[in-house]
Amino acid sequence: MDPQLLPLMLALPLLVAVAMSDLRSLRIPKYLVVLCGLLFLATASVLGSGELLARLLAAGIALVVCFALFAARIIGGGDAKFFPVFILFVPSGEVALFMLSLSVGIVASAIAVSAARIHGSEERAPQWTALRKSSGFPMGVAFLAAALVFLSLAQA
Repeated sequence: MDPQLLPLMLALPLLVAVAMSDLRSLRIPKYLVVLCGLLFLATASVLGSGELLARLLAAGIALVVCFALFAARIIGGGDAKFFPVFILFVPSGEVALFMLSLSVGIVASAIAVSAARIHGSEERAPQWTALRKSSGFPMGVAFLAAALVFLSLAQA
């Protein structure tokens, strides 16, 4: 196993919590963002200083881009806060593969959420805000899917 993937593997339970929260309320709570950041800091020692700096640079760029997307009302505030922390878990040499994985995760999540909305999940599971036809898109689900796709491809 590549030690650079260890932080992301350890973050999977938190990503499940992010996805569940986003499905339930279309919100990614700040405490989950903070916990992910703390987990990254706790596992950063397995990375070299060059890798750590590259990941921090990627997170800084992501923060600026996410802020602009949030200001333009393209993404929600939770997504804008979470993604820069999430990108810290991606090895710098694998960002392209991760972005491909994120694209797959977004498409797969959009199909799954749309299918659930079409098949009346709103009536059967009213507690899931993301399954209401008039609601937004739960990016937390796409983040989890992206992590799973990425880990599958990165270890292949």
